[in-house]
Amino acid sequence: MRRFFRRFTGYKTLEEQLQQLEARVVELEKMVDERESLWLFIDEMRAQEVEAQKVMQEELEKVIIRSFTPQGDA
Repeated sequence: MRRFFRRFTGYKTLEEQLQQLEARVVELEKMVDERESLWLFIDEMRAQEVEAQKVMQEELEKVIIRSFTPQGDA
């Protein structure tokens, strides 16, 4: 009878540990998803920043070219 009780309590402890591990895995999977989403967001922001810099550079070049005054006869 004591052996049965020890085995039963041992299985109960193992079952509790398994449930804790499963909960932890679910939590870690959520963290991984959030991390991936964050990296996607960062990549999008970088792409937008590069595009904005290109547009600003093009506009700056246009302004500089328009500000030139001709020198002499062309």
